[in-house]
Amino acid sequence: MSLNDIHLDPRKLGDWYGQQLVSPPTPGATTETRSWSLLGGFGKKVLILIDDPAQAFLAEEDLSFLTGVLSACQLNLADVGILNLHPVTGSVAGRLQQTYHPSAWWLFGPDPLPLGLTESTQHLGPIQYQGAPVFATRSLRDLSQQPEDKKILWKQLKAHYGV
Repeated sequence: MSLNDIHLDPRKLGDWYGQQLVSPPTPGATTETRSWSLLGGFGKKVLILIDDPAQAFLAEEDLSFLTGVLSACQLNLADVGILNLHPVTGSVAGRLQQTYHPSAWWLFGPDPLPLGLTESTQHLGPIQYQGAPVFATRSLRDLSQQPEDKKILWKQLKAHYGV
């Protein structure tokens, strides 16, 4: 088996790294009252939101692509917290803000309007929520195949992170 064929179960990562990497959800809790489960250290309070019904967090190829984006911004998994919103619906921005106080929101797939991150779909320039920038784009899988959308996101991230 090569290093490229290693598949890690997110539950095992939680067992190995405990609260440093993954906060497991409270058993039997509803989406309204459950603890949010983040992948990453969240050291620089960058909250990354995805919506993937097939994964606990991210597929390997999506994580690989995201790691490249993070590296380009001089960030890594220790700096961010990745939250898979599936199957959460509705306006959760306020609860996430109260729980995490993110310095930035990165949305790969979820629409900021239903989450409560913006009041309009007609916005010019970067969105702000509670003083933090919101970078919203396609899912990681779709973004990796769309050069124009990657350029738009990179321009926004480059301006914000000064890289």
